[in-house]
Amino acid sequence: MLFNYFKTSFRYLIKQKGYTLINLLGLSLGLATCIQIFLFVQDEVSYDRFHKEAGNIYRFEIIWEGEGQREHWAATEGFIIPSLMEKFPEIISGAKINFSYFPAITEYNGQEFSEKNFIYADSTLFDVFSFAMLQGNPGTALSGPGKLVMTKSTSKKYFGEDNAIGKIITLGGESFQVSGVIEDIPVNSHFHFDIAISMDHLRAANRRVDEHGPAGFYSYIRLPNRESAKLLEEKVNKDIYEFYGFVTAGDSTNMPDGWTVEARLKPITRIHLYSNVEKEIEPNSSISNVYIFSAVAVFILFIACVNYMNLATARSVKRSREVGLRKVLGSWRGNIFNQFMTESFILSFLSLIVAIAIVAAILPVFNEITGKFIELNLIDNYPLLLTLIIVLAITTVLAGAYPAIYLSGFSPLKAMKTNILNNKSGKTSLNLRRVLVITQFAISVLLIIATITVYRQIHFINKKNLGFEKEQVMVISMPTRNDQGRITSLKNELMKLPEVKFMSASSGIPGQRIPYLTVRIPGLAQEEVENQEEGEDVIGIRVLSGDADLLRTLGIKISEGRDFYNTPGNDENSAFILNEAAVKEFELENPVGQRFEYLYGLQEPKSGNIVGIAADFHFASLHNEVEPLMIHIYPAYNRYLLVKLSTNDMQKTLVDIDRIWSQTEHSLPMDYFFLDSYYDNMYKSELSMGKVITYFTIFAIIVACLGLLGLVSYIAEQKTREIGIRKVLGASATSVIELLGKEFLLLVVIGNLIAWVPAYYFIKDWLNSFAYSPGVNLWVFGMTALISILISVITVSAKAFSAARTNPAKALKYE
Repeated sequence: MLFNYFKTSFRYLIKQKGYTLINLLGLSLGLATCIQIFLFVQDEVSYDRFHKEAGNIYRFEIIWEGEGQREHWAATEGFIIPSLMEKFPEIISGAKINFSYFPAITEYNGQEFSEKNFIYADSTLFDVFSFAMLQGNPGTALSGPGKLVMTKSTSKKYFGEDNAIGKIITLGGESFQVSGVIEDIPVNSHFHFDIAISMDHLRAANRRVDEHGPAGFYSYIRLPNRESAKLLEEKVNKDIYEFYGFVTAGDSTNMPDGWTVEARLKPITRIHLYSNVEKEIEPNSSISNVYIFSAVAVFILFIACVNYMNLATARSVKRSREVGLRKVLGSWRGNIFNQFMTESFILSFLSLIVAIAIVAAILPVFNEITGKFIELNLIDNYPLLLTLIIVLAITTVLAGAYPAIYLSGFSPLKAMKTNILNNKSGKTSLNLRRVLVITQFAISVLLIIATITVYRQIHFINKKNLGFEKEQVMVISMPTRNDQGRITSLKNELMKLPEVKFMSASSGIPGQRIPYLTVRIPGLAQEEVENQEEGEDVIGIRVLSGDADLLRTLGIKISEGRDFYNTPGNDENSAFILNEAAVKEFELENPVGQRFEYLYGLQEPKSGNIVGIAADFHFASLHNEVEPLMIHIYPAYNRYLLVKLSTNDMQKTLVDIDRIWSQTEHSLPMDYFFLDSYYDNMYKSELSMGKVITYFTIFAIIVACLGLLGLVSYIAEQKTREIGIRKVLGASATSVIELLGKEFLLLVVIGNLIAWVPAYYFIKDWLNSFAYSPGVNLWVFGMTALISILISVITVSAKAFSAARTNPAKALKYE
């Protein structure tokens, strides 16, 4: 019996080639979308889950609140891990890491390398995290100074295929012994490194590594279970003031008035999708992307299944006679139901095969759009296999159940004698299909509006006056912590090139995180106010350092006062420039000339005066308002050279600059990039999202057009005799097209109106994530309506034109 169902179904599907191909295409696109989005979501939720104890590893974070501000930091002070381990025995293990701010030159066997991605880590790093150790002992690899662990690819770079254990390399002028080699850090990790140096080495150089100080460490602990994490968090917060050293005697505290502090244990498996706080190690994604794309997958699969239902029931006139004949010959309703469900299963299964082939073909393009490295692995990816089986079952039932129930329920006599579509159930079915097509177009309209909105915001970003010049600014990464003599020598040589307009050294660049450091503005203290707390004039502010040409090189304007003098003098020791946001934030009146002190990391403050106010410029993304910023000359932190070029022959200029670099620098190749590309990369997530939504919007539109084609086919079947009579009476093809197409304009308009409400809230909510945006514009809705109407007109006209050309004689004999 089962074999007979399959044989009959194959015979019918092969005979009805056009019908089969349309269904196959629609279901294949829907399933391909689901597979791609499943792989995307699977990758997003997989971050950090490769660790054996991933569910029990937490990052310790601190939240400061007061005076209307909320500062949530991923980084902590050095004392956190030692204190936690001492006070709370339930912690199985803990480790802190520190990412080097400066690159370092390494040397082995006469060869030099520039290492940018290295960390200092506690000896317990491999007890907390289960990075796969290929060589060495994970328990002792980072125990004691002078030891380092490197990744497999880094080891190969230095030693080829030789055993790395025991080899000596120099890093930053110091000798280190390789004590371990680990597998390369997986892509789906929230932090990566190439070399890990023993924290004991840093302790030997700086005894304050485990004490209160700058928040430059990332603190991780491993606990026995989730319940212990909740209890530990409560214990820490109960004694948080004592833990942080704010309790002076009894219950008294020297915590700044109006401020509170709270500890937070963040599961590492939630960092990638749920964390976007100050001092994140690497850019994270957002759980909203997972929800959005998952919803898109469900919508498009729903549309594809609805199309199958439409097309199957659109052919119910022809198949009603088949059903009637089968029942007359003794088939019962269950047999006919099974026959139609078998057809649905075969089409769904074939569509799944085609969908897998589509995904395999276009996955490289999808990876390029999303910036991921997703693979289609049907052998080892058991969740994917299980999902495909479930989706196949759902698609078979969702797409085939209604046509099977509908068609198998025909009365044998009526099915043989009448147009089944003209009865009450036929009209109900038609109305249902109209509702489904409206839903399809509402979903498509929503996706089109989302696509236009994303690209409008990207266009706004590209056209926004950022307050600085990012075009033709070449950024050269210095291979090590710079000495001023080498920078000055290189700068003097490069400035001889006619294509070089300005040059400057800098600690950072727009588009990078500018550090948040401590300064003092004595003018903020109000001596006439009684009971003023000591240190109220100490504040945190973003700090950018460079040389005297920094503002000129970036084209940043001075709105008050002066720029740094480009001559030897006192500016390096005593001149500070604030931006307009700082003046506004700290309510400074007549700021130029006021006293100012830089405190961070200094035993004695760097004291001087505010010499100028810089016009606000967007050193961070447009997601954020311009924050208070201080700029000063501080060579110790400089790690980039900014070169402002004026040339039409960029290739020749780069060759000249590279030649001068080779003459004045190390044997290392010049590492450079251009500021505009780097800055624009901040919006990689938005641009990627726009491309992905466009990608799936095209799929949705194609599938929706197939759904519209199904409804047109349904109505054309219903009106076959009417069309024939009209043509006999002299109706033109145009009037027949109008007859079939007049209601579709209304359906599309209704679909637009339904989509506009959720689309408006989506646009508003998404644009609110930017401090600067073009806002919601009604022309987007109008343009989307025109696009959807045009698409529907083209689709309907194609089928209507075919129906209008039908021979009237055939139409009159139809029933």
